[in-house]
Amino acid sequence: MTNPIAATYRGYLACFAAFGHLFSGPYHGTCDVLARLRALLGRAAVAAPAGVTFSDIDSAATRAGEVYRGVGVAVGVSGIAILFCALAPLMFALSHHAAQIIGVIKVALMLLALALLLYGIHSQLRSRWITLRRQAERLRYRRLRHSIEALALLDQAAPEGDGAAADLPRLEARRTLQTELDGVLHGGSSQIAYNTHKAAQYLHIEEFADSLGWMGFSLALAAAVAHLVWHHPILIFFTAFVPTLVGGIHGINQFLRIRELAEHHGKMADRLRMVADELALPTAVDDERLVVLARQAVQALQDHDAHWEEEVARHALKAG
Repeated sequence: MTNPIAATYRGYLACFAAFGHLFSGPYHGTCDVLARLRALLGRAAVAAPAGVTFSDIDSAATRAGEVYRGVGVAVGVSGIAILFCALAPLMFALSHHAAQIIGVIKVALMLLALALLLYGIHSQLRSRWITLRRQAERLRYRRLRHSIEALALLDQAAPEGDGAAADLPRLEARRTLQTELDGVLHGGSSQIAYNTHKAAQYLHIEEFADSLGWMGFSLALAAAVAHLVWHHPILIFFTAFVPTLVGGIHGINQFLRIRELAEHHGKMADRLRMVADELALPTAVDDERLVVLARQAVQALQDHDAHWEEEVARHALKAG
C-alpha cells in the first residue's frame, strides 16, 4: 500500500521538475537579460585595502557583512509588506480611494525590492564582505602564528637542558606565545566569549521564530474556525497574512543561516574551551605541548573561517 505522505513528496518533486523543464527556456532567457543588465551597470571593484590596521579592516568587513545581510532582510520585509498591502483592502474593507493609495505603496515597495536586489548584485557586497573578512582574519592571528613558529624553531634548534643561555630565548618565546594564545582565548577579543555569545544569540532567535510559528498557526486555526460562523473581513488577517508573516520570518532566518550559525558557533566555542581547559590544568604544559595546543586553536579558527565562507556563499539574494 502506498503511503500518501510519501506519494505527496514524490508528486511534489515530479510536478516541480515538470514545471521546471517547461519554464527552462524563459528562465534562461531571463538570466541572459539580467546578465546584460549587470554588464550595462558594471560591477564595483572588489579589492582588499593594503597598509591598514586590523581594527580598520575588521570594521570595514563587519560593515560590509551588515549591509549585505541588511539588503536581504530588507527584501524579505518588503515582500511581507507587499502582501499586506495586497490584502489590506479586503481585511479592512477600505474605500476605493484608500485602496488606490495602498496600491501605490505596493508598487513602490516592489520597486524598492528590485532596487535593493540590483544594488546587492552590482556592488558585489558579498564578494567584498568575503575579501575583507578573509584579510582581517589573517591579520588577527598573524602574531599568534609567528609566535608558534618561533617557539617551535627554538625547540628544534636547542632542546631543553642545553644551558641557561639557550633557555632565555626559549622562555621569552614561550611567554610571548602564552600571551598571544591567552589573548585569543580569554582576552578583550576572546573567541570563546564571542562564539558563546553568538551561539546563544542565534539560538534565541531560532527558538523565538519556532514559537512564533506555533502562535501564528494557532491564531490562523482559531480564525478559520471562527470564520465558519462569523464572516468578517478582519479574519483574513489571521488566516492569510499571519501565516505569511511567519513564513517570511522563517525565510529571512534561512537566508541568514541562523540555525546553522548557532550550531557552528557553539561547536567552535567548545573546541576552543577544550584548549583553554588543558592550558589551565595544574600540571605544567611543556613547550612542545604548548605549540600543539596553539596550533589546535589556530586550526579551529581556520576551520571556522572556511565554514564561514561556505555559509556566506549560500547567502544568495533572490527575488520573491
